[in-house]
Amino acid sequence: NEEDKIKINYPTISGISFSDYDKMYESMETAFRINAYSQSRTSTTADSVKLEFPVGYKDLIYGTIDRLNISQNEIEIIDYKSGEVFDESGNIKNSIVLQLNLYAICCEFSFNKPVSKLTVIRTKDLTEIDIPIIREQYQELVDEISIFLNKLNSTTEFESFQIPSEESCAFCSCKHDACN
Repeated sequence: NEEDKIKINYPTISGISFSDYDKMYESMETAFRINAYSQSRTSTTADSVKLEFPVGYKDLIYGTIDRLNISQNEIEIIDYKSGEVFDESGNIKNSIVLQLNLYAICCEFSFNKPVSKLTVIRTKDLTEIDIPIIREQYQELVDEISIFLNKLNSTTEFESFQIPSEESCAFCSCKHDACN
């Protein structure tokens, strides 16, 4: 069945509670729209297309990229966004520029080839938005993350964190494996 195929290609959808019909319907509708769009956009220059691909950089950065188009010499990263992409001033949100460039750091480290294009696709209207590559700031970003994590690890008492339970996680927007 078509829904099962979509869930295989987009595993994050499988985490949606089917008792929440509105959320399930909206997610499935978005997945079908993205799937049809992706089929029509299949790059003739890409040797490989990877969907919901996990990436990492050393022990500092981890993420899951919605779509990677990988050719012999370069990589295109595509991220689908259902929310707002632009800030109040009409500029691309800094958090989105940062997210995609962190993905680029991970890809260049993992695949040893340059990322040539970062693209956000708004799911509501399938508009493609080019995201600037800020390669000259990559080392600074990695250094800032390293400093932040070292500071966090040296000052945080991990015993103070909530133990995952249905009650303590009820209002958390992050759904981790430990919480299920």
